[in-house]
Amino acid sequence: MSDQKQTHIHTVWPTDMDLESGLYAYRVGYRKAAEALVWRAVNEEMPMGEAKGIVYPIMFLYRHVVEITLKDILAQFDSHKSNTRSYKFGHNLAAIWSNVVDVVFEVQEKDIAQDFINCFGPLIESLHAIDPKGDGFRYYLDTTGKVARPEPINVDLINIRMWI
Repeated sequence: MSDQKQTHIHTVWPTDMDLESGLYAYRVGYRKAAEALVWRAVNEEMPMGEAKGIVYPIMFLYRHVVEITLKDILAQFDSHKSNTRSYKFGHNLAAIWSNVVDVVFEVQEKDIAQDFINCFGPLIESLHAIDPKGDGFRYYLDTTGKVARPEPINVDLINIRMWI
């Protein structure tokens, strides 16, 4: 093996990070992966099947960024308040968002909290409407063997990248 540094090898060891650093690393990792796929989808020619297929992981990654960001807000709130709440909402963005809204109203002035909700609520509601369980962009078939996303959806990759 050469003495040249191997930049393609990364040590992943989440326990060596504090809560804030760990949460940030996951958020930024999923976001950067989505952005790399968007760049490829927009800038490279590819066969139609591949071009359509790349949208699914892009949407999964962006939806996941939103999901873990909301969960991170709850985790940060709990760590600062020394709370040990038990949240049981899986990948349901509407349920997670509802808890975040409660937290935002608890820690912010009413006007600021309402601005936050007005800004992010429509995005979260839209993502939840097109993928309520967080599996519509991960799997072709759902748990019953039916097509998980049977209805068509138009995805503006540049626009979604700017919003998330």
